[in-house]
Amino acid sequence: MKKNHPYTGLFRTGCRYGLMRISDVVKTTPEVIKTSPGHGVKCMRDGMSSGNWVAMFSFDGQTSFNFFKNRWTSILREFQNECARQTNGKHFAEASDHVGGTSLMEFSKFDEFGNEEKDFHWPFQLVVEPYDVYGWTDEFQNDFTDQLSIIPPNTVMFKIFAFDSPPELGGEELHIGWVVSRSIQTTSGWGDTMLFFQHHRMEDDIKLRPWYFDWLQFWPEGKFSETPLINPPPQVTCPFSFLFDSQL
Repeated sequence: MKKNHPYTGLFRTGCRYGLMRISDVVKTTPEVIKTSPGHGVKCMRDGMSSGNWVAMFSFDGQTSFNFFKNRWTSILREFQNECARQTNGKHFAEASDHVGGTSLMEFSKFDEFGNEEKDFHWPFQLVVEPYDVYGWTDEFQNDFTDQLSIIPPNTVMFKIFAFDSPPELGGEELHIGWVVSRSIQTTSGWGDTMLFFQHHRMEDDIKLRPWYFDWLQFWPEGKFSETPLINPPPQVTCPFSFLFDSQL
């Protein structure tokens, strides 16, 4: 991490040991130009739990097979796909009224060595910018896991930018560091099924910074356990379209 910023904890020290899981949150096929790339980052801390952040481009994805074409963010706009709103969105709402946001506060409370920060300070939003230098195109070339496998160890993969207020409202970015991969990129069944990245709710931030509430989208569709699925089902599909079958 750079030293030109006011943020504390892991934002200040960075971490020498960590894990990054890059994934596509939709099932893609070569015939349909759409991917939804993102990652989870887990930084190890001495004698305590890890610090985590998650970021992705968009819930609704991008019309490109180039995983590194766009920036990824910790604050997402809500689903536009009506099927996803009725399924994924309502499930996410069981945990938070701000389904697109994840808090960064906990990342600032302890540094790499497990030292607690008395006056912790964190950004509202993180944005990571991939180094798009591998010749990947919008068209399908091969599976993204094969593409990522060519990235050698000791490679700077992302720039890290922080915002104290939303960029849509004029928030200015501050370059605070980089994500550097020290190992080869490899597929992992364990990583797909057993590795988890803790998501922290924006409600935790709002308790200390109540003005965040005005900056975040508030989910209007209700929770999956409390509101019925719309009938008839939406014409657009999503990975959870099968949930509407029970209504037929």
